[in-house]
Amino acid sequence: MRAKIVNRKKAGDKRNAAAGDRGALIKALEERNVSLEKELQARQEEFCAMVDELRLKNDALEQRVRELKQIRETLELTRFSMDHASDSIFWLKPDGGFHDVNEAPCKLLGYSREELLQMSVWDIDPDIDSKQFKELWKDTTRHGSITFETRTRAKDGTIYPVEVTGNRLVFGGREYVFAFVKNITERKQAEEEMIFTRFALEKFGDSAIWIDSGGRLIYVNEATCRSVGYTKDELLSMHIWDLDPDYTREKFSDLWERTKRDRRQLKFETRHVARDGRVFPVEVTSSYIRYGDREYMITFDRDITERKRAEESLQLMQHVIDHVQDWASLVSPDGRFCYVNDAHCQALGYTREELLALHIWDVDVHVTEDRWPLIWSDLKEKGFLKVEDLHRARDGRTFPTEIYVSYLNFHGSEYMCGFVRDITGRKQAEEAVKLASAYNRSLIEASMDPLVTISPEGVIMDVNKATEKVTGCSRKELIGTDFSCYFTEPEKAKEGYREAFTAGSVRDYPLEIRDRNGHVTPVIYNASVYRDETGKVIGVFAAARDITARRQAEQELKQAKAEAELYLDLMGHDIRNMNQIGMGFLEIAMGSQDISKNDKEMLMMALGSLEKSTRLIENVRKLQKARSGELKRYEIDACQTITRVLAHFSSMPGIRASFNYEISPTCMVMANDLLYEVFENIVGNAIKHGGPEPVIDVRFDMVTVDGRRYNRFSVEDNGPGIPDAMKSRIFNRLQRGDTKAKGMGLGLYLVKSLIDSYGGSVRVEDRVAGDHTKGARFVVMLPAVQSPESGA
Repeated sequence: MRAKIVNRKKAGDKRNAAAGDRGALIKALEERNVSLEKELQARQEEFCAMVDELRLKNDALEQRVRELKQIRETLELTRFSMDHASDSIFWLKPDGGFHDVNEAPCKLLGYSREELLQMSVWDIDPDIDSKQFKELWKDTTRHGSITFETRTRAKDGTIYPVEVTGNRLVFGGREYVFAFVKNITERKQAEEEMIFTRFALEKFGDSAIWIDSGGRLIYVNEATCRSVGYTKDELLSMHIWDLDPDYTREKFSDLWERTKRDRRQLKFETRHVARDGRVFPVEVTSSYIRYGDREYMITFDRDITERKRAEESLQLMQHVIDHVQDWASLVSPDGRFCYVNDAHCQALGYTREELLALHIWDVDVHVTEDRWPLIWSDLKEKGFLKVEDLHRARDGRTFPTEIYVSYLNFHGSEYMCGFVRDITGRKQAEEAVKLASAYNRSLIEASMDPLVTISPEGVIMDVNKATEKVTGCSRKELIGTDFSCYFTEPEKAKEGYREAFTAGSVRDYPLEIRDRNGHVTPVIYNASVYRDETGKVIGVFAAARDITARRQAEQELKQAKAEAELYLDLMGHDIRNMNQIGMGFLEIAMGSQDISKNDKEMLMMALGSLEKSTRLIENVRKLQKARSGELKRYEIDACQTITRVLAHFSSMPGIRASFNYEISPTCMVMANDLLYEVFENIVGNAIKHGGPEPVIDVRFDMVTVDGRRYNRFSVEDNGPGIPDAMKSRIFNRLQRGDTKAKGMGLGLYLVKSLIDSYGGSVRVEDRVAGDHTKGARFVVMLPAVQSPESGA
């Protein structure tokens, strides 16, 4: 362009030179320059507009690239989601072929994706052919979406029920059906089970009733309708109290709450009223269930009219059997009694409960535990046995019986059913003398104690070997002689057997037997009369028990007691006098003007120890009197007593304990003077084991235990406490805790002994539950003396 301007300029110069007008040439050039500048500016503006247009097109292109990338990512995500969806997804074409599928149908049906894409709907659905598919396609096109159930067939021939939801789509100008196919095998099984359950419930023989919280009947089965004579619609408009005369709204509400709270089956008996007014008994089993947000009580009601009649018949039969004169019993295969009637109990002298805890060999002399299996086997084989036997009563009597036994099998349980008759009278008529003689001889000779029978005249009628041994005389020598002549006190012996004849028996009658060599054996006699078949007293049966060893033990005990009383008198008199002398000297020393304050405190502590020693001696004497019954209990104010104990310790020098207590003004108990020592020992124990500056908390309240009122005192300390292993032994004699505090180990033993004598109790526990290191708490319970106003 610059070359053109130069050329033009040269041409102008030539023309101007030719014209000779230089000024005109310059002006023309300037105008031309302005024109060129305007043209250049226009060209620059046009170029800038082109650049701007290109920039906008580039931005639009980049936006399109981002959109395409997002579309691709969305498509990839959609594809991934489809392939990993649990339900089968199909893209169906109008001809019934598959445009695309996800992984789920491949796993379910056993085909690869390539195989499925070569197939049609009717290749995998045995219920749909090409004609039916066209109708479904039209329905989908018309409605936009359809849902239906069908079946699908896998490659191995397995048939699955499925639910299909198809949606019409148009993509790229082409029509598709986008179908979700859900395997509903489990749902179908659940539906079948539900149908079967409903069918079974409807056909169930017992009444089944669903009740809501308001008592309204929500469901009843056919058996309910039959039992009460109402239709199902009528019943569903009723409440449970319309059927049950024993249930009001309030009673049902209580049953509902109990069933809901316990979440367990409740079984009880009640009554139902039929439409015709008939009332019949039912057994109800009720349960609470929650279905969704609704609550129900389900009851199964069984008509027990026949059972009640059977029970009444059984009760009547039971009454008859219970009151027949013969004994009736049922025995299990292991020989234990399962049932006995009243006659059986009366005859043997046992209660029914006692007999049911025994075996047959406990009352049948001829049956042993070893022989029982053979007897049972013989009865089971033969079915019936009749035998004569011998039974033993509770008091040792044995008497002949005639037994009729049968083998029974009742609902798989085996029994021996027996009816027993006492044939004592018959046997006595047949061989009274022989049987009585053999029976009495066996009893007499079996005893280790001397046994003797005495006539009303005091003559010995029979003896056993033990009597021969203790008297040194043979049976032949003894029979026919005077019973009393073998004792050191013959008159006393006569008084004994005469008392037996008069009163019917004597117990623990002391005598001394002298044998023929002069040796004396102390004995106690127990004797009772025996009678003949008419009830006439014909003699006394007496049994002697050798008490030589017991006599020696009593003498030793008496001697030991005398020694203990001697030691106690020595301690109570001589040691107490020495303590009094020591206390006197200490009091003189404390009165001296030359003694320092610290020494005086030490002397006071020594004086206190001597006073305590003196009081301990006195308490031991009192405890001995309390145990022997010499120290009587009387009404005493326990609250004032423990208050005096606390005041005593608070005023003692050298005691740095802090006392916190809440005590009632008065609380009466039955105790004695030693109650002060009980509280003093417990509080002193808490101070002693509570550390250098113990804190003692004492509380009082009244509690009721088993209907009786008690005064409860608790004494707490902040010491090292008592380990659990020590708590059970802390009240034992000579038992001390694992502390450095000194003591004889008698204090808590005496405390427990005294509290036991008051009818109370004492225990130790942790001040802080579960942590014994935080201190101990002693709890004393004393029975309260009731005031007249309380009605005691």
